[in-house]
Amino acid sequence: MPYGNDNVESYGPVAGAYGDPHFMVRSEHGEPICFDYNPLLASRTMMLLTDPRAFLTVLAKTEERGDTGRLFMTEISIMTPLAQIMKINSEGVFVNDEIVSEVGSRNGIHVYSDLTFKTTWAKEGNHEHTNIEIENGPVFLVKGNLKKESLSFAITDATGISKKAKGIIGRFIADDSYVVHKSNDDPLLGIVQAG
Repeated sequence: MPYGNDNVESYGPVAGAYGDPHFMVRSEHGEPICFDYNPLLASRTMMLLTDPRAFLTVLAKTEERGDTGRLFMTEISIMTPLAQIMKINSEGVFVNDEIVSEVGSRNGIHVYSDLTFKTTWAKEGNHEHTNIEIENGPVFLVKGNLKKESLSFAITDATGISKKAKGIIGRFIADDSYVVHKSNDDPLLGIVQAG
């Protein structure tokens, strides 16, 4: 994992979930697509990725922010193939329910079985970002947004994620998972069809 360089170039498919959840996905040879997802208020947890072959799951907990009723991601949970459970929220970074990197702590690399990560905290003590690498698998990035009190999630390297992946982001990872049909009237408008 390239911990010395926080501006890491992406390899392979890329996907991300930002803010009030807005999603961007791109398979290795596909065009990027963007969409919003507004779950029912009763549904406070979103399945971003689950892969039965890789034994990997990523969930996002959402909460209302402000008086608009819009939902924002406030906690990201990752379960690794070797059953390490990582949670990132406004209180810090937890592995197997133990805090390992709390607000304002020093930056450092942490290794737990098949999970390696580094959290960077801003000088003010706010969560800046966490780079997460799953052994022989994908690389994730979780960023904090102080203004919106929310988190964003990205897959920066999809190594090891199978074609069987599901979830809001997972279903778009496979190279043949979707096709974009362009509109003849508007080149920026297209229809996405599942592959």
